[in-house]
Amino acid sequence: MENRFLFKFHGAAKEVGRSCIEICATGPEGPARILLDAGLKITEDREFFDDYPTEIDRPDEIDAVFLSHAHLDHTGALPFLNHMGLECPILCNSLTKEVAKLLLMDSLKIELLEKHSSVYNKNNITRVMDLIRPISMYQKDHIKGIWYKFYDAGHIPGSTCIVLEINGKRILYTGDVNHIETNLLHGSNEKFNNIDIMICESTYGDREHPNRESEEKRFLDTIQRTIEDGGSVLVPAFAVGRAQEVLMMLSKRHFGVPIYLDGMAKKVTKLYMQNGASLKDASALEKAWSGAIPIGGWQDRKEVVKQQAIIVTTSGMMDGGPVIEYARHHYFETKNLIVLTGYQAEGCNGRMLLEEGTLKLNEDVVKVRCKVEKFDFSAHSGCAQLKTMIKNIKPKVLILQHGEEKSIKNLASWCDFSEVHTPDIDEEIEVIM
Repeated sequence: MENRFLFKFHGAAKEVGRSCIEICATGPEGPARILLDAGLKITEDREFFDDYPTEIDRPDEIDAVFLSHAHLDHTGALPFLNHMGLECPILCNSLTKEVAKLLLMDSLKIELLEKHSSVYNKNNITRVMDLIRPISMYQKDHIKGIWYKFYDAGHIPGSTCIVLEINGKRILYTGDVNHIETNLLHGSNEKFNNIDIMICESTYGDREHPNRESEEKRFLDTIQRTIEDGGSVLVPAFAVGRAQEVLMMLSKRHFGVPIYLDGMAKKVTKLYMQNGASLKDASALEKAWSGAIPIGGWQDRKEVVKQQAIIVTTSGMMDGGPVIEYARHHYFETKNLIVLTGYQAEGCNGRMLLEEGTLKLNEDVVKVRCKVEKFDFSAHSGCAQLKTMIKNIKPKVLILQHGEEKSIKNLASWCDFSEVHTPDIDEEIEVIM
């Protein structure tokens, strides 16, 4: 029996952000349309048509959405799609659902503050939560004749790789995947067999990560020197995964100054501690939490900036959130330090800080005088791990996405044992097998 699969790339094609892949196929129960993730992309100007996936024809006819994990670049477009008519089951695990709800509500709040309006509202988020059908890890089930199974991706707590089976043909969607052990999680060690089509993330497809232990020591040593020199340390961190990793590293030393935690990371950390089975060592996170001081609001922030401290806060790319207010009090003092710990996308404030030494603080662009250091604590596999994974799986067809063009080109030029596709936005790829 000949199988035809049509893949449409509404986002994350030669870019990082707004992951959204549509698959059209005919299974044993007839034609089916599904989405793999539905994310948004935060751009420098937050323009509407840059944020969301490109237009999806008749969202009301989508049969299912499969979510790999809770990050907004994989879930942030769900309320918008519901506003446009999406009413199908949304499949993910329960932790992804809980974290996604926090992030979606926060995203709407930010959008209303910055744009004073939104194309969707709180009711659309509530409806999205109602549509989610929680799925257990490794539970095999089917919808519209499509069999599916979720595997551990090692990226953030609750993150998954997804295997779909249609008429005996197996499709692997890696989502965001990490094979390296961190303080927060064990790396993914899943083995996948008989994969016909592999849709693989390529965030670090052209470079390696430094040794994790050496990088952690350098991070802690740099902070300690700054504190000893009388400076304060500002650590912008992603609320989901990275802030918790940073707190766990900081808890390994005594710096003699308070460690503060601000932004959405507070709620996410509490949620992770309530779901300790999803972590490598729940007690280590609880210890880190007990050694930090949560910030309650603007009044607390006014007091924090008057003292020497280590401040861990959102957002990780410095494009919004409490980090902007802290940076206003921080950037001009030469003995202070800003520590970047994660991926900085093109056009974001953190990328501008690294490349130009400037920051956009609301409407002001300022030249930064404090020290700036970048550390690599990525929750994505590096190039070597991606190549090992792809080589072990040896898919008949490899589709590379979720990466900047240079990363995707590097992986594509290396892989000579599979049919390789590197789609552009809105490109359609038909696979017949």
